[in-house]
This record gives sequence, structure tokens and C-alpha cells, in this order.
Amino acid sequence: MWVQMARKYRMVHINKAIYIGEYLENGLMKSRRKNNIKSPKGCMTRANGYLYSDINLKFRTKCALQYMIYGWFAGRSTAQLIKDANQKWLVCLCTIPARVIYTKWKFDFRGIQ
Repeated sequence: MWVQMARKYRMVHINKAIYIGEYLENGLMKSRRKNNIKSPKGCMTRANGYLYSDINLKFRTKCALQYMIYGWFAGRSTAQLIKDANQKWLVCLCTIPARVIYTKWKFDFRGIQ
């Protein structure tokens, strides 16, 4: 959402801590991937949003991988994901490595969907 807002509105970034939290051993960060797999549409949409950005290619490649992986968890076909992608060329290049990661995650987190 922030990336989409930044395209339309001028934003100010403040280099100051506004919140200090505590890491909990069994907190959300430890189960982040599992939670992302449970709500793949939001993760897919977020990753696709970053594909339009002018952020470096390494970060956009990671987003392209996530877009494909979470898209498959959401039940989308490869053809549909490529059709809807913000940067089709990058998503196409990431299809095979994304399938490998998706297969591993599907095995690691089987039974949670």
C-alpha cells in the first residue's frame, strides 16, 4: 500500500524511531512465512506492487519470485500470473526458480492451507 501511495503522493520519511518493540521467541516473525502462505493473495499483490518500483533489480527479482510463489498458493495459473504481472519479463525469468522454491515451501508447510 505504501508503494502505491508513494507513486501518487509526496511522502516524507523521518529517520527517527517511532516505535520500539520486543522480539518474542514464538512471535509473528518466526511464523511469518506460514502466515503468508495462509493469506497468499495479499502477499502476491504486495509483491506485484513492488515490481513497478524503481528499486534495484535484486529486490524486484525477489518480489517476482514471491509474486509467483504466493500466486500459486492462491491457486492462480502460471499463465494468469504472467498476464497480470507488472513486469512480465522479470516474472517470466523467475518462473523456474520460483517453481523450485514453491515446491519446497509446499512440502515444508503441507497441511496448513
